[in-house]
Amino acid sequence: MGGTESARDDAFEPVRRHGRDPSYTVDVGPGWRHLVLECHEALVAEFPEYEMLAVKQKWGALAFQAFPRPWQPGGNWTSAEHARLDASVRP
Repeated sequence: MGGTESARDDAFEPVRRHGRDPSYTVDVGPGWRHLVLECHEALVAEFPEYEMLAVKQKWGALAFQAFPRPWQPGGNWTSAEHARLDASVRP
């Protein structure tokens, strides 16, 4: 797998359960693995039904893209909730 760890690893199962696309695979380098799981735990504590859109390495940082809860037409969260989510996944 060329130096990355796939979300097909059982340790990522809790993250996959929150994914919008069940076939999405998180591929991150080994050094990012614990950060992905820490972000997931922080989000579950604040937003138990969060929806994960993507997790990736981007410009030397971890990008954990998510919504506070599954998206619905018209939106279903406040800007304050989205700001709290962003703060939860930023170092």
